[in-house]
Amino acid sequence: MLLAVVATVLLGCSQVTSEQVQDLEQRVEELEAAAPTAAEVEDLQSRLTAAEEALERFTTSLDPDALVARTEATDAELVRLVDALSVLEEELAILGEELTAVESELSTATSDLRAVVDGVRTGLDEVRAENDELRALIVTVRDRLDRCQADGSC
Repeated sequence: MLLAVVATVLLGCSQVTSEQVQDLEQRVEELEAAAPTAAEVEDLQSRLTAAEEALERFTTSLDPDALVARTEATDAELVRLVDALSVLEEELAILGEELTAVESELSTATSDLRAVVDGVRTGLDEVRAENDELRALIVTVRDRLDRCQADGSC
């Protein structure tokens, strides 16, 4: 139908050639072939209507007061968590200082214990040396006693 209208209008113009008319007819046929069918148009309109309704339901379901309340609750929770984190950081710093003090005390106690152990080892070495001397003396005394008893000079 559109093709007939275009052809009539173009034929009425004296400057249009028959080739131009044929080109236009071909373009019109291509456009008519590419045009959606009535069923496709109806389907698209139905989908558009459904999308519009879904959008309307979504926007009406957004309660600004509820959103503000949730945001305020989230903000309050965030403030509480930040405060708790600050307290934990302070406690961590205190514990770090206490740990440093305990490490220092342990280091001092370890040094003191090493000195005591070294003293005990030195004392033990002295006792062992004296013990060795006493054993040698006992052996010497026994030998003299044995000789004295054997000679009868005791």
